[in-house]
Amino acid sequence: MDVDTLPRRELFGLRFVDARVMCDVVDALMAGRGGDPHVDADAPLVFTPNVDLLVNMHKSDWPIATQLMRRAEYVLADGQPVVWASRLLGSPLQRRLPGSTLVAELWPRLVAEQRSVLVIASSERLAREIRCEYPGARVVVPPYFANDDPAATSAVAKACFDACADVAPEFVIAGLSFPKQYTLLDELIRDWPGPSSPRVFLATGASFEMYYGLRRRSPDWVQRIGMEWFYRFLQEPRRLFRRYFIDDVAFVGLVWRQYRHAARTPSPAHPSMRPARPIGRVLPGPWRNRRHHADEDEFAETAN
Repeated sequence: MDVDTLPRRELFGLRFVDARVMCDVVDALMAGRGGDPHVDADAPLVFTPNVDLLVNMHKSDWPIATQLMRRAEYVLADGQPVVWASRLLGSPLQRRLPGSTLVAELWPRLVAEQRSVLVIASSERLAREIRCEYPGARVVVPPYFANDDPAATSAVAKACFDACADVAPEFVIAGLSFPKQYTLLDELIRDWPGPSSPRVFLATGASFEMYYGLRRRSPDWVQRIGMEWFYRFLQEPRRLFRRYFIDDVAFVGLVWRQYRHAARTPSPAHPSMRPARPIGRVLPGPWRNRRHHADEDEFAETAN
């Protein structure tokens, strides 16, 4: 695949990358290409929405995070229900492109090629794993800060700038929760000091923890049937009950509204799509229609 032109499909107000395999996306990111020219923004962000993120984005409770997600140049469908919904809505995606798979394929290449990377890790334990595998990576572990605390977000952003004072990283990878990682990445994108800013920012959530085995990832067969969310729920039922069984039910309404909107919007009729005039016999035998007789008469007059 040409990494300059990753195909896209429009869904839920976003332009999803429609790649056949994850390595096409990784090749594009490594080459610094494949950005979406139709996104009117300057946010080289990799955003991997699942059902929960799509619901939060349309609720708009976190405007900074929502605006950044809508400006992202690389949108990858993380959840299998998102892929199923794309088929129902007439814009079928070839497959899901989860953040956990993205990290599993991208990170070894970054390490092997010794690319300059800044990782914003969720814990010291994860930071130790990253530094052990790739000593050249810059790693920042922010202290706990509230989602709606701009001063704390700015302090974390400053720590990231200080960690990269002597080198501009090509990749910035944030592994925090929603909406923290998006509000932080928004500030990093806007205020990165110096003439050279990172080429791409990635919001990966818990993908690094899965990559290093600090959090269990669901088996492949569970992912294929779209039950990865239930596997995660079984691990943390008290924390995730409300998210999955109350808040995320709104995804059904989201799909229904887009389905109705698509049904009410007439597709433009192109001249090539108009039915052609019948030629010759339309129905054989005694069911020959009037058009057939008219054509025969017209042909006879022309022949004479």
